[in-house]
Amino acid sequence: MTITSSGYTGSVNESQWAALADKLGTAYCVGASGDLACTIGGTSDRAVTVAPGTAYGRGVKDVFSTATNLNATSVGSGTRWDTVCIRRDWTAGTGTGTSLVIVPGTSTKAITKGFSTPGTTDDQPIALILLTAGSTTVTLLESLIPTGGKSLYVPTTFGIGAGYTPPPGALWYVAANGHQWVSLPSGATDLDAPNWTAFPLAGGSLTALDTTPKYSFSRGRVDFTGSIQRSGTPHLPLISSAYATNGTADVVLGTMPGLRRPGQTVRFELPELGGTGRCRGAVGSDGNVKLYSDGVNINAVAIDAIHYFAEQ
Repeated sequence: MTITSSGYTGSVNESQWAALADKLGTAYCVGASGDLACTIGGTSDRAVTVAPGTAYGRGVKDVFSTATNLNATSVGSGTRWDTVCIRRDWTAGTGTGTSLVIVPGTSTKAITKGFSTPGTTDDQPIALILLTAGSTTVTLLESLIPTGGKSLYVPTTFGIGAGYTPPPGALWYVAANGHQWVSLPSGATDLDAPNWTAFPLAGGSLTALDTTPKYSFSRGRVDFTGSIQRSGTPHLPLISSAYATNGTADVVLGTMPGLRRPGQTVRFELPELGGTGRCRGAVGSDGNVKLYSDGVNINAVAIDAIHYFAEQ
């Protein structure tokens, strides 16, 4: 394997500087998806294979021409988490200071760096690997590789396109509408636009009516849309007025995923579809979305009135 580096002591030409300048402001990143990706396996025991590609770190650009085989040391007992790193040594000589290493850790899952002094010697973590005593193969590997992304302020959404699309992870603020956009591997996504997800209906007793029940999440806010009825019966059977006292619920609509739950119980009222009745409901911190009685039987309800801020 050949490593070609620029940014150490010595001259930097125009093309090298153009590549380095694009990554300024990002401590560590790679050139493209898949660069320096680590996989389990290779030659000899406890092997990890590091893919070729380009990496940037602390003002240095490194191009790795071919895949590299690394081998971790054995574990005496139990398990150990080691860190695969790109090591940069500014004291090694002009353009020769980059290598790939595995830094031994402990039984605690954590990133371990042998050196953390940019300009002298510094380790760029690219993967965590789990080793088990008695095993000749790596048990588990987790990638740590980021791509570089910066923030941009653009006047209109026209700026989110060719020539102004930075790597994944970059954020835009669009002055024209106040929206925030994020760059993802699949393309730019408007963080403020409703991204609707099917609402998880509980059991088989509830069914969608008119429009599929969904919820969206944007800037910490959860909003619902759609409507629900009880399947197989003419109405949603609701209990008498226990809502104001002990909060006993008759119908559980579904359960929200962990990061879409409120920090405390949120209460609301839902209008009946095709009628004049109303029922009450709540979203608990456990994620359960429940209906409560207002004393009448309800055929179906719209859930558009459910909205709250999730506990992040």
